[in-house]
Amino acid sequence: MFLRKLYLKIRLFLYSTRKFLNRIVLVIMITTFLYLFFNSVFFERFILAKASSNQINKNYSSAIAFYNVAYEYYKINHFSQTNKKIYLGIPYNISICYLQENNKQKSIESMLNAIIAIQKQYGLVSEETAYFIKKYLIEYYLINNNIALARKEFHNLLTIYKTIGFDNAIIFEMISLHGDLYYQQKEYDEAMIYYEKAYNSISDIQDLDYDVFVKITDRICENEIKNNNTDKAIDIYIKSIAILKKSKNQQPNLIANMLISLGNVYSLNDEATKDAIKCYEEAIRIIKKLPKTNYQRQNINSYLMILKDLYSKDGDFAKVSEIDLEIARKRRFSFLF
Repeated sequence: MFLRKLYLKIRLFLYSTRKFLNRIVLVIMITTFLYLFFNSVFFERFILAKASSNQINKNYSSAIAFYNVAYEYYKINHFSQTNKKIYLGIPYNISICYLQENNKQKSIESMLNAIIAIQKQYGLVSEETAYFIKKYLIEYYLINNNIALARKEFHNLLTIYKTIGFDNAIIFEMISLHGDLYYQQKEYDEAMIYYEKAYNSISDIQDLDYDVFVKITDRICENEIKNNNTDKAIDIYIKSIAILKKSKNQQPNLIANMLISLGNVYSLNDEATKDAIKCYEEAIRIIKKLPKTNYQRQNINSYLMILKDLYSKDGDFAKVSEIDLEIARKRRFSFLF
């Protein structure tokens, strides 16, 4: 009798424990789901996407409002590398929106408050401070044509990296930044020396900043075209597109951008119209798969109109009619696109 009672008590205990553990697991699962929803879906794919879309469409007041909502969230949750990069980038976008509204004082305040907060949290000499200066602060000063402050921050950045260390990817970005400083001063020959040096070093870099890579590719090619070296510019674009397509973390929007740039170069030569068409066709196929909030997706009709002109130039009027029908369908059923 005693053993039976003991057995029943043990069984009841295990049953209640299992129910308790199941509840804990359920709570953890629900909490994780809610976190992923708010972090990845609500804030990243809705709030930030809406802010970016408003900024592209020049609705700067609305963009600032959405960026501020996102910033309050990422101030609390920026422990993952993805969230940290978002957190560091939002003040720059807010500042650019204020600049576009001709509110230079608030624009400067946004950047200064950001660098002070980052230095206070992570330290004057830290990877986060270096990242913000390299990615945003120097660029901000260049946009405002303040070369003196841009150079000052560049030298500050060198000092930080001498302390915390650097790799080939950092060297690539620093060389590119040096080129930006000369480019802003319209010393294009000096700028090209640094851009080409950076471009030629990409084979040794594992974690390449592809935004920087695309920028220096465009500037090198623009310079080659200006100097009547169109064939060389085409070769560089083709090589760069191949590099983007082979990258571990493919960024289709950058590939589409570069295909359009290459298509524009081809279109300068009447005999290369078919090549320009191929570039635009591939770029548009990529753009159609991008999120609706992407600026390229939102402006796809402008790319279709350029492709239409290329078809007309090539004498392919059946394709011209197809584009007319596609654009008309998009306008009629805009809520679906």
